[in-house]
Amino acid sequence: MSLTPAISACSAGCDPARPKLVTNGPYTFVRHPNYSGWLACQVGGAACLFGSGSWAPECGMLGTTGGKLFAIIWVGSSLLSSVMVCKWAVLEDEALCETFKGEWAEYARNTPYKMIPYIY
Repeated sequence: MSLTPAISACSAGCDPARPKLVTNGPYTFVRHPNYSGWLACQVGGAACLFGSGSWAPECGMLGTTGGKLFAIIWVGSSLLSSVMVCKWAVLEDEALCETFKGEWAEYARNTPYKMIPYIY
């Protein structure tokens, strides 16, 4: 399993045999800020494509069969990928807990939110 930048590796100049848990920067607020960004992009993409006054409704695309098919595929893939990201966060928490043990437990206690502060 590949872990996210919560573990800094050789790019940060550390020994890959002794990874370091990153708890500063955006990791201060949520444990998986990269996944937070993914979810924000999905919401923003939906607003840009399908919101009032946005491209798809204004050009009439949603009135065509192809446009409806595009919308169904886009929304479906966005929902599916968002569910997958939430599942990955849980799996990643388990892997990080196993790797960092007490250090992870303290970090998770101090940073209770996985992706969305005060919500999840």
